[in-house]
Amino acid sequence: MGGLGSGGYNRLHNGCVEQHRRIDAVKMQKQGVLKDGWAGTWTWTSSDGETNFIKLFGGRDQIRLKYRFRSNGGPWQLVEEIVWINWSQRHFGGAQAYFSCPRCSSRVRYLYGAGPRFLCRSCHGLVNASSTEGQSDRSFRKVRKLRASIGAGQGLEDFIPSRPKYMRRARYQKIVERIERGEREVMDEFLTIMRRFEGAVSKKGFGS
Repeated sequence: MGGLGSGGYNRLHNGCVEQHRRIDAVKMQKQGVLKDGWAGTWTWTSSDGETNFIKLFGGRDQIRLKYRFRSNGGPWQLVEEIVWINWSQRHFGGAQAYFSCPRCSSRVRYLYGAGPRFLCRSCHGLVNASSTEGQSDRSFRKVRKLRASIGAGQGLEDFIPSRPKYMRRARYQKIVERIERGEREVMDEFLTIMRRFEGAVSKKGFGS
C-alpha cells in the first residue's frame, strides 16, 4: 500500500482525467494544507478498496510532495515534487489558491498523477471522457462558448479571469454561474456513463 500506480484506479483508462488521482488546490486550501509548517498525507481509495497515499508538506507559497511510484507492476521509485502556489483575488473578496503546473507553469486547480509526476491535464495529454459522448459534447461546447465570452481558458477546470472592464457586473456573474452549472452537468453526465460502463463490465466478467 502507499504510493501511486499500485491500485486498480490507475488501470482503468489512461487517457481521461476522470480516471486518475488528482490533487485539488481548492480542497487543500479549505482543509488548511496551504499554511507554512503543515505536514501530513493525502489519500485516495481505489475502487477495489486499496488505499494509496502521498506525503505532503504544506506552505503558503509552495507545497512539497513525496511518494513512491511504479508503472505496470515495475519497481518502485521515490519521487519528490515541488509545486508552487499561485494566489488570485476572488471576485467577492479573499484569495483563491491555484497550482502552478511544475512543467508548463499554467495556473490550474487540479494536478493529475497520470505518471511519475503530478502535472496539469494538458501536460499529461489527458482529455475529458465526457467529450466522447454526444450530449456531453453539446454541453461542453456551450461551456466553452461561455468561457470564451469572458476570455477564460477553454478547459473545464481552467482559471476564470476577473470581469472584463467592458462587461456589466450582473452579466459577468450570470455567465460565471452558467459556466459552473454547465461544468457540473458535464461531469454528472460523465459519471452516469461511467457507472453504466462499469456495470456492463461487471456483468460480462461475472462467472466467466
